[in-house]
Amino acid sequence: MQTRPAGTSDHDTLVALNRDYIRSVQTSDVRRFDEILAPDFLCSNPDGSLIDRRAFLEQTARPVSIRNLEALDVGIRLMGDFAIIHARTAYTDGARKRHLLRLWLTL
Repeated sequence: MQTRPAGTSDHDTLVALNRDYIRSVQTSDVRRFDEILAPDFLCSNPDGSLIDRRAFLEQTARPVSIRNLEALDVGIRLMGDFAIIHARTAYTDGARKRHLLRLWLTL
């Protein structure tokens, strides 16, 4: 795991990690996910399936067909030694259709 620059708050660190998460999905950056995801990481896919860390890294390694992925209405709740990030994500698919999804990350 990376160390935090001096003077950076927990909130700022989580904002940066969330930004990394979104960028890493868009660019299929398996290496970055391998650095930041917990061993017990789980991901809910848009189709409702739940996958573990290994399956998520395999899924992420495949080139994506979506564009313009962004996090919207990001809310970060710090709760002692963990945090929950709630956000909506939006992206454009190959047919240029815009999609909105809800995203929750627990750190």
